[in-house]
Amino acid sequence: MLRQISEDVRANLKDRLRELRDAIRQSRHDSAGETSHDIVGNLPPFPGRSLLGHAASAVDDALTIAESFVPHSRPLKVDGTTVK
Repeated sequence: MLRQISEDVRANLKDRLRELRDAIRQSRHDSAGETSHDIVGNLPPFPGRSLLGHAASAVDDALTIAESFVPHSRPLKVDGTTVK
């Protein structure tokens, strides 16, 4: 039961992090985010927008590198033994 709860928490956390990463990717300075550009196209430019875009790019790049180190499939555990 406890193992199932921890797997559910892990899956939920991965989903939230994926949503956060999608939001960060939309804010990248070099992204082709046309939808957000249409929404804020009529607003005056924000002075720090370029800096925030570069920061979002750096965070996205760091998450991409971190994701490459994480195995995509974890071995199943049955009664304390690992099944590959």
